[in-house]
Amino acid sequence: MSNDKFSQLIESIEPKKDLLARIMGRIHSEKRLRSIKQRLVIFGFFLIGSTVALVPIFRQAQAEFAQSGFLEYFSLLFSDAGIIILNWQSYLLALLESLPMISLALLLLVIIAFLESLRYFIRNTKIILPSIINKFKLHNS
Repeated sequence: MSNDKFSQLIESIEPKKDLLARIMGRIHSEKRLRSIKQRLVIFGFFLIGSTVALVPIFRQAQAEFAQSGFLEYFSLLFSDAGIIILNWQSYLLALLESLPMISLALLLLVIIAFLESLRYFIRNTKIILPSIINKFKLHNS
């Protein structure tokens, strides 16, 4: 095939009008998928870390609640409600003083981290799962 015929053939082949838009859309979706995969890994690590940290921090908070006497003060609310109503200000002050704030704050922080990472992990999994299933179907067919 001569050079002139080849160049005429190339010029006669016209790409589809939406080819550029489809290519750019595919590039955009692949970039988005890669970003979601990275976030999935990051939130997966946060989810595992917060799950692992939850058990010892819960045990520490439980031990500090028992050691501080908070549970005993709190149980007075049910056994001696009349006395507590008369001295409610002193009772609330004693209850607050016996509350293990640092352990409670750590426990709440870990629970919030666990729930947030679980939420983001599930959200990103829902987004990426259809594309993984489609790729799996394409490879097996």
